[in-house]
Amino acid sequence: MQETETTSIETTSMEVQQLHSSQKEAMKKIAEFSGEANEIDIDEWLFDLNNLFSLMKLKDETRILETMGKLTGPALRWYQDNLRLFNNWSDAEQALRNRFKEFTSNSQLMQEFFQLQQEDNASIISFYENVIRKYRKFRQFITEQQVIMVLQNGVKNSLKEYLIRNEEEIKKPEEWLQFAREEEYIQKRIQQKINIPHHGPKNSTFFERTLPTATIQPTSTNVNLSNQQPLTSRHYYKKQHQQQSTSTNNRTYSKQSNHLNLQYNQKDYPGTLIDTGSAITIIHQQLLNDIPHEKLIPKTINHLSANCSTLNIIGEIPLEINANGIKTTIIADVTTNLVTNLILGSDWIQSNNVYILTPEQRIMIRSRGKEVSTPFATPPLLNYPATLINYITLPPFSEKIVEAKVQPNNMTDVLFEANPRLKNKALFTANALLNIENRTIKISIINATNRQQTLSEGTKLGIVTQVSSTIGVTIPSNYVTERIPEGKACKELIPEGKGANELNNLSFNNTTTLHGKQHQCRECYRKFNTGNELFEHLRNKCYPEEIRQQINKLTEHISDDKQREQTLKILWKYGQLFDIRRPSKIDIVLKNAIDTGSHRPVHTPPYRKSNKDQEILRKETEKLLKNGIIEHSTSPWSSPVVLVKKKDGTTRFCVDYRRLNQITTKDAFPLPRIDDIYDQLTKAAYFTKFDFKAGYFQVPLDKSDRPKTAFSTRDGHFQFKVLPQGLTNGPPTFQRIVNQILGPNRWKHVLAYIDDIIIYSQNFNEHLKHIEEVCSLLKEANFKLNVEKCEVARTEILFLGHVIKAGTIKPDPNNIRGLTEAREPTSAEEAFRFVKAAEYYRKFIPKFSTIAAPLHKYSPATLQQQKNNKKLKFELIDEARTAFHQLKKILTTDLILGLPDDTLPFKLQTDASGDGIGAVLLQITPNGDRPLAYMSKKLTKTQTNWPTIEQECYAIVQAI
Repeated sequence: MQETETTSIETTSMEVQQLHSSQKEAMKKIAEFSGEANEIDIDEWLFDLNNLFSLMKLKDETRILETMGKLTGPALRWYQDNLRLFNNWSDAEQALRNRFKEFTSNSQLMQEFFQLQQEDNASIISFYENVIRKYRKFRQFITEQQVIMVLQNGVKNSLKEYLIRNEEEIKKPEEWLQFAREEEYIQKRIQQKINIPHHGPKNSTFFERTLPTATIQPTSTNVNLSNQQPLTSRHYYKKQHQQQSTSTNNRTYSKQSNHLNLQYNQKDYPGTLIDTGSAITIIHQQLLNDIPHEKLIPKTINHLSANCSTLNIIGEIPLEINANGIKTTIIADVTTNLVTNLILGSDWIQSNNVYILTPEQRIMIRSRGKEVSTPFATPPLLNYPATLINYITLPPFSEKIVEAKVQPNNMTDVLFEANPRLKNKALFTANALLNIENRTIKISIINATNRQQTLSEGTKLGIVTQVSSTIGVTIPSNYVTERIPEGKACKELIPEGKGANELNNLSFNNTTTLHGKQHQCRECYRKFNTGNELFEHLRNKCYPEEIRQQINKLTEHISDDKQREQTLKILWKYGQLFDIRRPSKIDIVLKNAIDTGSHRPVHTPPYRKSNKDQEILRKETEKLLKNGIIEHSTSPWSSPVVLVKKKDGTTRFCVDYRRLNQITTKDAFPLPRIDDIYDQLTKAAYFTKFDFKAGYFQVPLDKSDRPKTAFSTRDGHFQFKVLPQGLTNGPPTFQRIVNQILGPNRWKHVLAYIDDIIIYSQNFNEHLKHIEEVCSLLKEANFKLNVEKCEVARTEILFLGHVIKAGTIKPDPNNIRGLTEAREPTSAEEAFRFVKAAEYYRKFIPKFSTIAAPLHKYSPATLQQQKNNKKLKFELIDEARTAFHQLKKILTTDLILGLPDDTLPFKLQTDASGDGIGAVLLQITPNGDRPLAYMSKKLTKTQTNWPTIEQECYAIVQAI
């Protein structure tokens, strides 16, 4: 009994020792943490540490000490200094996080999570673990379905297709991993099998005259191809109508169909593929039954296709394919469930000296010194936009299922490819195979930011694609480098003038489009290979003549032909911005733009109007209805309509919202200071100005705010669907939207004051880049510009009432003309109006207050004088008359000031006289002092009694 107990104790002791030994080994595998930048993430490090501590069942004191053993460098020194502050492991863990966690916003981390990609050499396990590790940080925000979407979008393209087809069976990330691992294993096995050298049948007499023959019309050539070697390539084909495109780093890869047509007795048999990734040649039983053939050799075997479906093989048959004198032979397996007529695999390619020349877009067959070739051909690719049916609001870190409208009604299964511009807003949606029902598809959209985002009706969410009904084939780009010697072009291999017109029955998709993108005209839907071809087409045909003339007019001032063509190229690239034939709305919906709290609706009856005005009002209302600007309303709110004459003689439709504005909570979003804008233009040499076409009418209004914009005419009651003119929150709201669109580019090379945008640059090439960047942002937001009011690549530009040129600024001469042409005042009111209007330009005029002092005597009477019914008798004294004409003379001269340059020193000069003070801000330049601004102020009666030194000090204080 005692021996048994002793043995048991020894066994237990050995187990404990083994356990301690294994725990020590496990602790060694935990990486050391030093706290240096760009090291392991502290959260991940503590996660691994806690897992091990829980497994070892360590107490808090032991955990604290064990952690010290895994720290080095700054982290160890900090830990030792603060060790006495840790009452338990929880305190120590939290302190480590607070000290060494890198500051990154949740929004940024969320965006990085949704953009995770599997590295080229990474296994599916490591990619999965990386995603799950990041996911732990956002468990409270992210669902498992969103995790599956991240996995699906980030996985390698070779696995993506299979996983998309099986996405309905995947409910959890663990299930996704199981499917992905199985596919990864299968692909490795297939690759291993393809890499095994395959030799065709040696007994050529087996294939004789009785074999069924498919004829291809070839082109003969005697070019020596001794350096060419047949290749194999991986390929994963799939069912009809299923296509996949994935966008990575702004490049598009599309799996497309490369096929040939066979003929027998003048009958076409479409749907035949040359598949470099299929190890064997396979023929469908239906095709075999339609042509004469030898006796079928029974064979029972199941082949696994690349899409993991099983092919039911019932036998094999010898085939001969005659290419106009070049006989090619192969033994083909016969199947009952192939999704196409015939697949010519790598066994046929290798045994018959078939060469696929991808960069030259040709296929060649060689036999006994004779060669035939044929060019690839591109079947039509149909892309249709998928647009949002209703406007939506996406709360922070949320997901919504939305409905999108597509145009075609003859498709059922399509591939949806997300609009890459949504990704720029941190809005994510997966590429997927979808079903169309009643021209509608359902898509999941995720907002990965910490702010609410909105998408308006008609927003382009992506495209749906359907190509020809044959099976897809892919020839990878690395296939080329091994096939063609460097520097050897196709014209050296194939005689010029042959092949293109003689080989009508053999056609392949243009595989060079794998790394490209077709460009389609949105007017006539014609497709082009390059963007330049599309822009040239729009420029010459599909844009109205007036738009073409106006865009050309924007650049007619550029004398350098090359620079003008470069500028035109950008303008035509974004010509959609100037195309206002169809009204459009931006992709941002206003929320709470008219916050009236709990106030009761206000109703103001319509103003009385003449018959002429009523007719104008009717036409304006009809036009607004037609363009989708207004809609019929049953709102209890109503404001009266006013018609305002514009400078050009036309009438502006306005609504008097004064009563509504009185009860509206004011939006305090600031408009930029105009002088701050001018200060940014100091070093700029080139300027471009954009003006929005009816900018407010391009901003959708939330449905809850629309009833408050209601107005009435004698023809009905209406309300605005967009932001109307006249609202108190209109300017700050529009400014916020434009700021949001321009983003971090503001104050660098572009600025906006409500609906006026100015782009500024120091040289021409830089300016072109800035123009294209801003145009891209505006096009993304779906804004439209008024081409008549835009100016491009100017060295002198009029902006916000001032002329800017090469670091200088002066008032707009047209604005001053009213003052310079003013007649002598005949009343006190006229005199005072003149001096107040001139005051706007006081910073351009030295000693303005002293010059204008005699005119200030004609200011309106004080309240006490009005109460006593006393008025100043008007008499234009000589001093006032002199001041009036002196100001007019000064205003007729060039009132030019410099713009401040922060790299040069400033000088401030001040002065004080008996009745006023003045100052001038100067910039010290290599060419002398340059005035930047003048300041003057009239002294009060009390201040005129100050000692001179106090007046001088007062001038300094006021100037600063």
